[in-house]
Amino acid sequence: MPTGLAVAQSLPDSLLERVRAGATRIVLPGDSVALPLIGTPTLPLVEVGVNGTGPYRFLIDLGSNVTLLRKNIVDASGSTVLVDRPTSDIVHVEAIALGDARLEDVTVGSYDELDVDGVLGYNVLRLSSFTLDFPAQRLVLTATRVTRPTAKPSFPMSLKAGCLTSPLASVATRCS
Repeated sequence: MPTGLAVAQSLPDSLLERVRAGATRIVLPGDSVALPLIGTPTLPLVEVGVNGTGPYRFLIDLGSNVTLLRKNIVDASGSTVLVDRPTSDIVHVEAIALGDARLEDVTVGSYDELDVDGVLGYNVLRLSSFTLDFPAQRLVLTATRVTRPTAKPSFPMSLKAGCLTSPLASVATRCS
């Protein structure tokens, strides 16, 4: 085992927060970047670079709250193991390149065995607006982020007798 690495199954809150956040920032050279999907409709993959190495095949997994690398990619890319654990390591990656876009200062999990080289989780994709365009077989990252809705609804609605109603409705509807 390499010296100087923490060995733990639980993580300090500060490191856990870094893993959940994924990347510190995303850099887009313009308004948007489009990457071709190279997988199948049920296995959307994109080619990425890790610390200037690659290309590697990463699964786009919107259900994953963390980004993952296979351990051999950690070694090949010169990424830094922050926490060495028996089943999965915590790793710092300087940059993940998605076409001309860059995710910077990324904290990821690492496993010996993954069916792909890595997994792009929602935690890094949320840094931009993104579109998985399956008909065109591409992932589009856009610099403009969708603003969060306010706590107030856009128009008043209420639930009465199991029927969603609004005083703005111009046509009466029947609920059963």
